[in-house]
Amino acid sequence: MKSLQRLFIFYLESNIHVSIAAGVFIVISCYNYNNSFGVTYALFTFFSTLFSYNFIRLFEGKVTYNKVSLPVLKNQSWYVPLVMLLSLIGMVYFIPFFDINELRILIPAFLLTFGYVFPVLRWKGQWVTFRDYPNLKVISVALTWAIVGVLFPLYRYLDDPVVWIQFIQRFFLIFVLVIPFDIRDLQSDAQKLNTLPQWIGVGKSIKIGLLMLLLYVALDLVLLRYSSHFFISDVFVTLLSFLFLVNTKPNQSKYFASFWVESVPIIWMLFLLLLSTI
Repeated sequence: MKSLQRLFIFYLESNIHVSIAAGVFIVISCYNYNNSFGVTYALFTFFSTLFSYNFIRLFEGKVTYNKVSLPVLKNQSWYVPLVMLLSLIGMVYFIPFFDINELRILIPAFLLTFGYVFPVLRWKGQWVTFRDYPNLKVISVALTWAIVGVLFPLYRYLDDPVVWIQFIQRFFLIFVLVIPFDIRDLQSDAQKLNTLPQWIGVGKSIKIGLLMLLLYVALDLVLLRYSSHFFISDVFVTLLSFLFLVNTKPNQSKYFASFWVESVPIIWMLFLLLLSTI
């Protein structure tokens, strides 16, 4: 049992779970648009997310789970650079599969990730990262995931309004899914971060999330002009996100955000596959 626990915590702590979620978002975008799976895009995104998240963790010196030291990972901080090395190899391997224009669409995502780690903005007389600038964290995360998850795999179809509607929807969805993490970290995050829950409180943050979900569904009504294929699965992921959002609280269970909320795209994809068999 301890071995399984160690494996599970390593799976979460090394950011494999969130990287799988990022790759699955790619699959969802491709599947919803043209019934393909975008495997090459998904694998590249998996490895690049794995590298980026572990780089951030290594840079910040965070090798603890939920900011609490875990006995099962004590003296095992070696896994962060090891996972980074393996993910870098995987990322570099897949780069030649894409043309320069496809990779160029990732530049804004790279700059947002860079600004998330390194101070690039002046605020109150000092240089700060996007995380430290009031409420810019959730916007930068949502924009990055929307760019990578929608515009990157569907780059060849950017002249189609459906792609841009999906991009806006994905921004709303990621924005909502970040809120449970900010609420979880309410006590441990420095006040200077001024995250949404720190700024307006838990209740109002959840209400803003609900508004985002309403806008998400409203855009589905626009999509119905082009295709009804999106609607059922989008209603499903909206309801799923709604359930997680309204059940979010500061004293949430250990794996509520880091496993279950991050599992939303995986559950969504399984539902899409199930729907395709009906």
